Amino acid sequence: MAFHFVPQSDQLSSGQEGELDKIVRKRPNGPLVIRGFGDAASLSAQDQSDAVRLGLLRAKRLASELSKRGVPAPTITVRSDAFGTGAKVIVP
Repeated sequence: MAFHFVPQSDQLSSGQEGELDKIVRKRPNGPLVIRGFGDAASLSAQDQSDAVRLGLLRAKRLASELSKRGVPAPTITVRSDAFGTGAKVIVP
């Protein structure tokens, strides 16, 4: 399930609360893998580093939102990549 964020931030775009609730209904006890993506502007080392950091912040934001809804934090794995859009929750 894909999630979208305000550009260059870890703030979820509005209107995605229902999608979070669907995940919780489907897997209330996990396990979940969240893969966050940055918005790398180029292949430079600095842009890649910044994008991976942003992707991790996005994945952590989703993990936090899911934990607030009752999914146990130890059952959530977060990952990050420089290229991609927003973040995805993978239900193994």
